[in-house]
Amino acid sequence: MAKTLAGTRLDLYIKDNTADLGAEPNTTSTSLWNSPNIWVRNSQDGGTTHQAPRYNQTTPNYVYVKVENKSCFPTTGNEQIQLFYSRPTTGTPTSTSAAFRSSFAPVTGTEWVFIGSENMPILAAGKGATLDIPWMLPDPIGMYGCTSTTFNTSLLAKIVDTTDSNNAAETTNVLTNIINNNNIAGKNLIAIDADYFTSNQGDTSTNSILIANPYNEPHSFSIEMIKEDSETGKPIYQEAEVSFKMDDALYNAWERGGKTAQNIESTTVESKKMVTNNNVLINTISLNANELTTLKLNFNFLTDELTDKSKYTYHIIQRDLATNEIVSAVAFEINKEPRPIFEAVADDIEKDRNEIITISAEQISEPALYNWYDTDGNLIYQGKDLTVATDVAQKYKLEVIATADGFKDYTEVEVTLKPSVLSTITPNPATDAVTIGYKINEGGTAYLMILGGYGTDSASNNYIINPDLGEIKINLAYYSNGFYTVALVVNGQIIDAKTLVKQ
Repeated sequence: MAKTLAGTRLDLYIKDNTADLGAEPNTTSTSLWNSPNIWVRNSQDGGTTHQAPRYNQTTPNYVYVKVENKSCFPTTGNEQIQLFYSRPTTGTPTSTSAAFRSSFAPVTGTEWVFIGSENMPILAAGKGATLDIPWMLPDPIGMYGCTSTTFNTSLLAKIVDTTDSNNAAETTNVLTNIINNNNIAGKNLIAIDADYFTSNQGDTSTNSILIANPYNEPHSFSIEMIKEDSETGKPIYQEAEVSFKMDDALYNAWERGGKTAQNIESTTVESKKMVTNNNVLINTISLNANELTTLKLNFNFLTDELTDKSKYTYHIIQRDLATNEIVSAVAFEINKEPRPIFEAVADDIEKDRNEIITISAEQISEPALYNWYDTDGNLIYQGKDLTVATDVAQKYKLEVIATADGFKDYTEVEVTLKPSVLSTITPNPATDAVTIGYKINEGGTAYLMILGGYGTDSASNNYIINPDLGEIKINLAYYSNGFYTVALVVNGQIIDAKTLVKQ
C-alpha cells in the first residue's frame, strides 16, 4: 500500500504493526506490543531480525528504531527518539521474561526505565530512517535473580517532537498511548529458534512469562493465546505441539477460579495442557494480592505436519476480568530452519500367551529420544526397545524426539495375541489313548469337545482343559472305532477343530 502524504504539520510515526500507516487511533490490529519498527541486535551489525537481548559486562546490545515521516514537510533535525525498557518487579520468579505492562506511563511509572535517546537525522517528506541506540543491560542474574543472561523484556520507543501536535495526550495506560499516539510504539517479543529447548539443556527461562496481579487485593484475570492475525500458512499449533505448563501458584489460582478453559486438552500432568486450536482461553485465574506466577510454553514441531514455513508468531495476553483491559501481553516468534525429515517406525507384533515381547523402534539417522506410552497416555518406558509380557498386550504409542531441535514424530504399535489353536493330536490314528496339544491365548474358560462321526456311536464328550498346561491325555478305551471331530471351545465359541481316527 502506498503512503499518503497529508496534513499541514509535521507528522512522524513508528509502526505498531505491518499494516500501520500512522493513523490515530490505530485500528489495524489489537496486537500492539510487537512493532516491526523496533528490534534488538546483540551487536551493531545492522541486522533486521530481532534477537533476544543478552547481557554482556562490556558490550552493549543495540536497539534499532525505524521512524517514518508521513507528512508533506521535512524534519528539522531537532526531533528525538527516547527509549525505555520494563523493569522486572521485585520478587520476580526465576525468569527473564517480563510482560508488556500496560498500566504504567513511560516516564513516571516505576516499571519503565530510561535507556537512552538519540537525535533523528533530517527526513524528507515521505521518507524514513533507522536509528540504533546502545543499551548496556543490567546483570539479570545479579540484579533480578534470573538463571540466564538472556534478558527478554518490554521496550517502548517514543518520538519527542515539539512541532508534531497531531498526537493524543498521554495517559497512564501504555497500550492506550500506543493506540492513540503514533509517536509511541512497543516491543515485547521473545524470539526462539526451534532448537532452543534441547540445545539449552533444560534452561527454559526464555520461554517463561510472568502472570502477575499488580493490585494490592485479590483479583481475577484471564489468559488468551492467539496466532498472529496477519500470518499466512499453517499456524504454529497445526505444525507443532504447543504446550504450556503452569507453576504451582498459577495452577492453584486457576483451580480457585473453577478451572474453565477452551481449546486445550489435558495431559497426564495436571498443570500441563496442550493447545488444540486458536483462541485459547484460560478463565478464571484468581490471583492473590501482588501474587507472581509463571507460565512456560514449549513448541515441538511434528515431522508429518511440516511445511516450508519458517517463522511463526504467537501471542499470550493477560486480561483483567473486571474491565476486560489488557494487563500484559507478549509475542513469541518461533524460527524453524529446513531439516531432514524422519519417521517413527515400529512393527506390530503377534505372539502367544505368556511369551515375552520386545517391541523395537527403528533407529533414525540422528540422535533421538524414544518414548513409549500406554493407551492412557502414561509414559512407561524410555529407550528404543520396549519389553512387555503378552498378558498386557495392547496398543502402545511410540514418540521419537530429535535431540538436536525437539522435532518429533509418533506411531502406534499394536501387540496382539495369536488365535487359540489345536496344535497336535498324537497318535492319530489312535488305539487306546491320545494326547491333544493346544494353545489358549484368550482368557476365560476353555474345553475340548469330542464329537462322534462316521462309523461311531455318535458319542459326544467334553473335557475341561488347563490353558497353562498346553496338552491333555484322553483315554479312548470306551470309544468305538471310527472318525471323530475334536473341537476347541473358548469362552463358548468353537475356535479350532481337527479330525481324530480311533482304530
